[in-house]
Amino acid sequence: MHPLQHHKARHPFFTLTASLTLLAGLSFVPVQHAQAEELNLFVGGALGAGDGDIDYSQRRTPWSRQYEGEVDSDTTTALSGRFGYKPSEHFRLYGELGGVVWDNAAAVTITANADFLLPLADGVQLFVGGHVGTAGFSHDDADDDTDASAAFGGQVGGIVQLGDSPVTLELGYRYSKTDAESEDDDYYYNRKYTLNHLSYGYLGAYYHF
Repeated sequence: MHPLQHHKARHPFFTLTASLTLLAGLSFVPVQHAQAEELNLFVGGALGAGDGDIDYSQRRTPWSRQYEGEVDSDTTTALSGRFGYKPSEHFRLYGELGGVVWDNAAAVTITANADFLLPLADGVQLFVGGHVGTAGFSHDDADDDTDASAAFGGQVGGIVQLGDSPVTLELGYRYSKTDAESEDDDYYYNRKYTLNHLSYGYLGAYYHF
């Protein structure tokens, strides 16, 4: 089951809408300063390794005690794609679709992101920023119902320009706080997995138009 296939509550939709509205709103400020300057659109993707903090709870009957614990999550593959622009040399805005996939579970995030860029040397920049959006989580042992959640966090890393080409390489780390859930629930049995946070390091490549 896809992590975002079912939703118990409406708040993830409003969270995503607010995120994209914030991204669009922030864009007007730097665009006014840039005026006729090129917006410097970019698109690309990243591959890395990440993990998450996953809790579980279960009960066998309505009268039994509920057991709670934590699931050991191995480091696994992280993927992401981005589209955005740099309105100035020190600022960039972009949307990101990212995810981490385990053997029996998967997490997906959709976020609006803003980074402050700090030139370090010719063709080299450091960045630090934040993001807000929504996250979904699905576990094979409890995939009858999924509940998406708000996601927010930060990112940090470095960017290298490949000579005079329009391609940049990026090495970074992201951390997202969330409460996305995957659950099986009926009268006689309940099992629930909750993703408390998601983090991954990555190497990305982006093309600037």
